[in-house]
Amino acid sequence: MSIEAKAGQTITFGAYPQSDVTGAKKDPIEWRVLKVEDGKALVISVLGLDNVMFNSLNTSVTWATAEIRTWLNETFMSEAFSADEQAKICTSKIFTANSIARRVANAAPGCGETEDKIFPLSIDEAKELFADDADRCCAPSAYCKAKGAFAHESNGNCWWWLRNPGYYTSDTAGVNYNGMIHASGDNITSPSDAVRPAMWIKIG
Repeated sequence: MSIEAKAGQTITFGAYPQSDVTGAKKDPIEWRVLKVEDGKALVISVLGLDNVMFNSLNTSVTWATAEIRTWLNETFMSEAFSADEQAKICTSKIFTANSIARRVANAAPGCGETEDKIFPLSIDEAKELFADDADRCCAPSAYCKAKGAFAHESNGNCWWWLRNPGYYTSDTAGVNYNGMIHASGDNITSPSDAVRPAMWIKIG
């Protein structure tokens, strides 16, 4: 299969429950192309696709040890993509820095470099790859909302996870319903934050 993509475009790739609140029916997933380089594209889902805790236990975790990392790279990977599609998803070296919500001497630690196929964006990526707060706004799918994702009454937008630690080691940064980066974060067991997966895929 061949994928054509340019920065700023929306492409479809894979399938996941979205319009059907029961989860019985899958719809093609729409992805926004954030940037293109070296024969691959960095994409992020247009919608918040699911309502998953960063970690189910309220303890100190980083992206490297969080349950959501396993969910994205195993559960979501297998449910959303065929074998041919999975072969198009690159293994990427990503860096997760310390919290920026506290003074450096007391910063909640990140986890440095990891290798992943699917991941939430970092704070730096969320700043760099979107034009402004409005550009970062994201609505949850009907399926995601039915599972418990928050949707603000004023605009229907959700909060979505980033991967950096928040103020405490049991918090994780995110983006709020107005598109503002929330560096101090939500507790990792928050039942209402959406997952907006990102990944590098081979194109051409």
